[in-house]
Amino acid sequence: AREIRAGAGAVGAPLACSGRLREIMTRHYFLSRYAEGARPVAWVTSGAPVELLRAFGFYTVYPENHGALCGAKGMGSQLCRTAEESGFSQDLCSYARIDLGSALSGRTPAGRLPRPDLLFASNNICQTVAYWYTVLADWWDVPLLMLDTPFNHAGEPGPAEIDYMTAQLEAMIPTLERVSGRGFRTDRLRNVLSLSKETAETWGEILGTMKATPSPMTIFDAFVHLAPVVSLRGLPVALAYYRTLLEELEQRVARGEGGILEERKRLMWDNIAIWYKVRDFSTLFAERGMNFVTATY
Repeated sequence: AREIRAGAGAVGAPLACSGRLREIMTRHYFLSRYAEGARPVAWVTSGAPVELLRAFGFYTVYPENHGALCGAKGMGSQLCRTAEESGFSQDLCSYARIDLGSALSGRTPAGRLPRPDLLFASNNICQTVAYWYTVLADWWDVPLLMLDTPFNHAGEPGPAEIDYMTAQLEAMIPTLERVSGRGFRTDRLRNVLSLSKETAETWGEILGTMKATPSPMTIFDAFVHLAPVVSLRGLPVALAYYRTLLEELEQRVARGEGGILEERKRLMWDNIAIWYKVRDFSTLFAERGMNFVTATY
C-alpha cells in the first residue's frame, strides 16, 4: 500500500493512519511466508465468502490484491510478459496474467508467497476467475472450490438462489475439514461472520464520508485503503483499522478539510484502479480542482 503524498501543492495532507495500513499489510505478507506448513493456506478471489475458510483457520492470500501490489511496484509488465511467454494470451485480464506470471516465476515484491493447500473462487466478481483458478489448481495440484453465484436482477436474492448457494457452501465443508484437519463449528463461523459484517458496514461508512463537501479523501485514497476489507475481512485487525480511519475522516469532515486543497468539481471513477498510475492521476486531477468521490470499482 502507498499513501498519497502531497503533489504540486494540490493534494491534501496524507491520512495519518496510512502508516498503520502499511504496517498491517506488510505484516500480512511477511507472515504469509511462514504460514506454509504451520497453517492451512488458501488462495482466494476477492469476492469469495472467505468467512467460511476463516472458521477452519486458513491463512488466506489474495492474488488480485497481490496483483495490485505488483502493479503499484512496477512489476506488472514483467510478470505479464512471463505469462505470455508461457502461452497465455495478451488478451487475458492483467490481474490473471500478473498472478500466473508470479506463480510461474516465483517473482513477487512480497518476497515469497506460500504454496496454497486449497483454492477458493467465486464468479460473483467475474467469469475469468473460473478459468484462472482452474489453471492454478492444475499448476499447484490442489483442490479448487468454486462458488457459482446466480446473477442478481431483483436487488435481493430469492429463496431458490439462497438455497442453491447454501447447498454449494455446505458441500465444501468435508473438503475444508480434510485439508485443514479441523472439524466444522457453527460458533466459530458465527463469530467470524459478526466481525466481517461490522467491518463491511464500517467500510461503507468510510465511503459515505465522501458525500461531504469537500470530500475528506479522494477515490485514490479509497483504492489504497480497500486492502483490509478484501484481504483481512473477518479478522479483528481489519475492523480495528477501519474504526481508526473512520474517526480520522469524521474529524476531517468536521474541520471542513478535503482530500484535495481546492475541490471545484466532483467526479465518478469508472472501472478498475490503474495501480501503477495512482499517484500520477491523483496529482493530475487535484491540480485542476477535480476530486473523484465515488467509483464503480
